Parts: sequence; C-alpha cells; structure tokens
Amino acid sequence: MTLNASDLKELQADLEERRTMLLNQRQTLAERRQELHAEQAEPEEMARNEDERRALSSMQDRMDDELVLVDEALQRIANGSYGRCLDCGEEISLDRLHAKPWAQYCRRHVEAHEGEPGTEAEEGEGVTLPDEFVGLDDAAIALRVVDALNYDGRVSMDSLDVEFTDGRLRLSGMLPGHDAHEALRNVVREELGFEDYVDDTHVERPLNPPRRTNRTTQEHETEEEELFQGEEIETDPNAADEEGEVLDPSDTFHSEE
Repeated sequence: MTLNASDLKELQADLEERRTMLLNQRQTLAERRQELHAEQAEPEEMARNEDERRALSSMQDRMDDELVLVDEALQRIANGSYGRCLDCGEEISLDRLHAKPWAQYCRRHVEAHEGEPGTEAEEGEGVTLPDEFVGLDDAAIALRVVDALNYDGRVSMDSLDVEFTDGRLRLSGMLPGHDAHEALRNVVREELGFEDYVDDTHVERPLNPPRRTNRTTQEHETEEEELFQGEEIETDPNAADEEGEVLDPSDTFHSEE
C-alpha cells in the first residue's frame, strides 16, 4: 500500500521526535560520564564506576548508530524514496514503519541485514513497565538497570550490554558462570520487576573443567601411607633371594662351619 500524505507526515514527525530524544539522551550520557570521572571513590566503588562507564559507552554507540538510521530515513523522505526496501524495492508495511520509522528493509530481507526475525509478528508491542520506570526515556531506563546491577555487585558489567529499545529491555553479553546468570535474573525480575525481557546472555564454559578423582582409591592410599608412616619395613632374605633381589650385606646368610 502506497503511503499517503497523512501517513508520511506522521512518520516524519515520529522520526524528528526520535532524533530529538536521541540527542537529549546522548547529552544525559555525557553528563553522567563526567560525573563518574569527577567522583573521588574507594577502589571497590571505582571498579563499579568503570563498569558503568563501559555500559554508558556501549549505549552511546547504539544511540549513534540509531541516529544515523534516523537521519537517513529523513533524507529518504526528502528525496521521495522513503518506505521502500533497500534490497528489493518493495514497499515496507505501514505497521512496520509505525513500529520502527527508520526501517530500511521489508520483513523478507530484514533478518539478513539487521539480525531480526523475518516473521509477521508486529514489532514494538513492548511490555508493561514497572511503575518506577513509567515516564522515563529509553536511556534513563537502561541507566537505572545498570545502576541496580552495579549496586548489587554480583554481576560484572565488563561484558554485559543493557539496552532498552522499542519498549523492551534487552540484555546481551557473556557471563562468567551460572551463579552470575541467576544473580542477573534475580535483579532484573525480582528487584526491578521486569517480568518480560530479552535475555541474550551466554554463560562461559570453563576451559579446563576440574578432573574427577576416584575418592575410594585416594582414601585407601592415604590410609596405607598413615599405616606405614614411621615403621621400618622388614625384608625376608630368603624371599628376596628367590626373587633375584640384591641383599644388603648384613642380611646375607652364613653357614656354620
């Protein structure tokens, strides 16, 4: 279905609003980074601040990427090519454009380029936000989640990305073990109240798993060591001679003349 003037005007307004929001969020992130840089903290808190700085940097990178897409979409509106797939030239569905106005591809080609499933499920449906997050923009919600994880202290932010886009919280990255994954789940679901979120995290497997030992054999060897510790072992000269062992001179048998 060809976009009419009313749809196009609405989508352009959505893009301009999104652009303004992204610029404001970038400013918020920049201010927060300056605060972290200026803070005088104890070593443990400095480590948490460094984790937060990495998370903020990752969020800004994603914002910058999205800002480029928004600007490109506004340019396509200006030159009359907006709303068509960059791969095949077919029209992008109006539902998809309303959910993501900067969309570049139709559903048939989106998975190959953006890593999104090319299904008919509608995007941007989102979930019900916990009360304390209602009214916050995407960057502020992601920052709150990062702050909560840093405060909890059980999950390192070194390789964890926190993102809130299209009404949904998404966590991705590598976790050092199942305990860290359970801690992450506990903070996000139990403490923050996100019942429905996208968990794209993976748990690292140890390179050298601990070797299993035979406990019975080990205990038996230990008992033998304790039994003979401090005792002299007597040698039977006759048995040693039969086995071809070399005898100590003091053990040699002398016949009586």
